[in-house]
Amino acid sequence: MASLRRALRLRPTGRGLTVGTKIILPFALLSLVVGAITSGAVSRQLGASAAARQDALAIHEEDAVGANFDSFEQRQLTDLRALTGTQGVPQAIEKKNLGALGALLYPAIANQLPDQLSAAVIDRGANGILSLRANPANAAQCVCQTNVTASWPHLSDVLLGISDTEGPKFAGLTGSGRATMLYTIGPVLDRSKVVGAIVVAEPVSALLESVRKQNSFDVSLYDPNGTLLAATTGFPVAKGTLATADREQVLASTGTRTSAVLRRVGGTGSDEMFFVPVQVRGAVVAYAAVLVSGSIVGDASQSLPPLLLGIFVAALSLTLITGLFVARMINRPLGQLLRATDEVSAGNLAYRAAVSSSDEIGRLARHFNRMTQTLEEKSQQLEASTEETVQALASAIDARDAYTHGHSVRVSQYSVELARALGVQESEIEAIRRGCLVHDIGKIGVPDHILGKPGPLTADEEGEMRLHPITGYGMLRRLNSYQDVLDMVLHHHERWDGTGYPHQLAGEEIPVRARLVAVADTLDAMTSRRPYRTAFTFARAAREIEKGAGSQFDPVMVEAFKQARVRLQKMVERHASDDRRGEAARARMKLAS
Repeated sequence: MASLRRALRLRPTGRGLTVGTKIILPFALLSLVVGAITSGAVSRQLGASAAARQDALAIHEEDAVGANFDSFEQRQLTDLRALTGTQGVPQAIEKKNLGALGALLYPAIANQLPDQLSAAVIDRGANGILSLRANPANAAQCVCQTNVTASWPHLSDVLLGISDTEGPKFAGLTGSGRATMLYTIGPVLDRSKVVGAIVVAEPVSALLESVRKQNSFDVSLYDPNGTLLAATTGFPVAKGTLATADREQVLASTGTRTSAVLRRVGGTGSDEMFFVPVQVRGAVVAYAAVLVSGSIVGDASQSLPPLLLGIFVAALSLTLITGLFVARMINRPLGQLLRATDEVSAGNLAYRAAVSSSDEIGRLARHFNRMTQTLEEKSQQLEASTEETVQALASAIDARDAYTHGHSVRVSQYSVELARALGVQESEIEAIRRGCLVHDIGKIGVPDHILGKPGPLTADEEGEMRLHPITGYGMLRRLNSYQDVLDMVLHHHERWDGTGYPHQLAGEEIPVRARLVAVADTLDAMTSRRPYRTAFTFARAAREIEKGAGSQFDPVMVEAFKQARVRLQKMVERHASDDRRGEAARARMKLAS
């Protein structure tokens, strides 16, 4: 009622009624009339026997739902104990040996098919290192992921060794909508020391289907705010929401047995719906709406006179006619505004909404257009500033070492030639060019004494140098204008045979553009002078690249190199000539000084 009063108090912003009045007033008046007629008829027809029957059924279904969720919780707890108690798991987590970890845990996950059980492993630093679930079509195949998100409730409590009244394990619901999961999380111990945590989880949609099969009724699940989380196939979700007061009554009804809320649903009046609280580990986390066929409690609709059915049909028809009329009044401007929001959300900041009225919708459209225009201007300024900053930073990194000065520019030029030899579209070539200019930006994190060392690097120095793709990826991944080049920054040092870095990808696992950049990067590295060697001739560098087909390089990229060989040779020789002239000029300046 409070929301209704607020809607009706909206002031007109121009001609005619407010949008709130247009929408709410007809339906409010119609609901009052239909509600008064229907409630009076139903009150005369249904007696105390129906109420008693409904209370009895409420108790039964509340027990059934509670028992099923208790069973799911206990099963998860058993699975969690099996996973955390598996020998070797604590040591595998501490060493982050994902292969061993998957081999130890996956058999227990696969054994749970057809249940949709999944598990996530979290290290002591609250980092998700591995997730596992079985492929329903092939139990021997693990759907595994590394470096997963670790944002489970109570994770910090588990890692700190905090316990509640029922121990160090926690359970509950997390996620939203179809992604809502029933989870149980517990610590992994190594000689009483917490070394990580494991979470087991199942989608609540699968759990509800299990409830339906065991109890022969359809059910849906809602969070404490009344938002639908999941429902079985036959559940009428539009009928399952509750008003705030009814919702609070259900959530507070645990232990009262007969206080579950009952309401009638269904066109024939033969089905009944019950709302019961759902507890996980002793706490109410949601409420369930249970739809039970009227055949279980008797067809109450048979006791209603034909007049009530006629009133219902007439009221429904009148509601539909009124709804169509109101929708026709407001559908067009709202549709135009919705299209504008879709365009802008898709990235078209130049799109403007049509303003067709002076009421709240028209006012909203005008504000939307002003907001979008401001956003477009700010976005253009930000992208331009970001582009200039990153390019300047990349150039500064090249300039840190006289021997690699101009490296990024040369790699971008070679990569463009290779891309054209492959027949890549010009829009994609531009992305490759931009990616090459910043592919080594992560070297900002490499100390000068390593970056400019005149001889071979030690193992430790090599390890630190090999972190630069990850550093560069971390610098650019939050910048919208560089999302399309992140694969080149992160994977340009991967090898076709899987011995590259940082992730040891092999073959077609390596992004196509990163495979292309790898050839161009190697070409410039070999044809550029270093403190510990002279520059290779183009012919020698070409032989090395061709020799690396199928081991270091993608054979397709090597074929493109062969096609572009003449143009690439001219470019390399021109760069070498420019370098010689630059060195001569610097030498003359040094003598003159």
